[in-house]
Amino acid sequence: MAVPPRNAARITLHEVEMRKALILLSSIAVLASGAALAAEPKKKDDPSRMICEKQEVLGSRLASKRVCKTAGEWEAERRQDRQAIDKTQTQNNVRQ
Repeated sequence: MAVPPRNAARITLHEVEMRKALILLSSIAVLASGAALAAEPKKKDDPSRMICEKQEVLGSRLASKRVCKTAGEWEAERRQDRQAIDKTQTQNNVRQ
C-alpha cells in the first residue's frame, strides 16, 4: 500500500461538504440576481426608447449597416410601408 507524501494536501469530509454548500449558495445567488433583473418592468410600451437593427446593404452579401430609431419611428415606418403595400395591391386589383 502506497503512503501519500507528508506535504500532500488532504481534503477532509468537512471541507468537501463546505465546498458543496458554497457552490450551492453561489448558484442560488446567481439565479436570484437573474430573476430580479427579469422581474424589472420592461419599457416595451415606451415610444421614445431606442431600438437598433442590423440591415443588409442592397447589392452586397457581406455589408450591413446599423440603423437606430425610436420605437415610435419604427412603428410609423412599418405602418407607412404597410399602407404602401395595401395601396399597390388595391390598385392592381382594380385594373384587372
